[in-house]
Amino acid sequence: MHRLGGLLGRSPFGPLFEQMVKVRACVEEVPGLIAAMARGDRREVCAVADRIHRLEHECDQVKSEIRNHLSNSLFTSVERSEVLHLITLIDSIADDADDVGKLVSARQTPLPGKLGEGLAGLGALVLEVTAGLTGIAERLRDLMDGNAGRAEAASVLGRIAALGETSFAVEEAELGFLRGLFAHEPDLGAVDVVVLMEIARKVAAVAKQAWNVADGIRRIVMNR
Repeated sequence: MHRLGGLLGRSPFGPLFEQMVKVRACVEEVPGLIAAMARGDRREVCAVADRIHRLEHECDQVKSEIRNHLSNSLFTSVERSEVLHLITLIDSIADDADDVGKLVSARQTPLPGKLGEGLAGLGALVLEVTAGLTGIAERLRDLMDGNAGRAEAASVLGRIAALGETSFAVEEAELGFLRGLFAHEPDLGAVDVVVLMEIARKVAAVAKQAWNVADGIRRIVMNR
């Protein structure tokens, strides 16, 4: 694997951004997975799940590449442990997306009508959170690797605050899906209900992990 961005051995924040770009590519497959599930298209479900799994593996490779080349000399005000923690959290976003793919592809579970729309809406919000985090990671790279001042730091913190609002919308969407699911409970088997609950939980977990990353970035910026 190439040395990420030529930055390893100098600063970790460029590689962290590249890791986030790779993770975003993984999450971008989730809405298509949900759409294929709603259509009952098993072939497409399995194809998308396979793509997610391959992308998650690539994310693991990026994580290992960054870890293997981190040097103690990189760090001044930012603690090494904080950066390593961020690397793990970012990778967990891809892990959760992969879990969604495994759950959806392992069993043909019905997703009728409004339930499909509800889960699709949840997936769209999760992708929005992940895209927002990618932008924040890019700004962090520029902030920490350059001579940016207080205004730039405040801009990053403002983006994180806005991401918190979208993360709250994810929680509301998950709750809305669960309410719709229980309303359809008489029409679904008990196993269907349990599996759909777990799928929704895992989709929402992608956004929750993204928010954890954003919170870690906030601590780094505030301690800068």
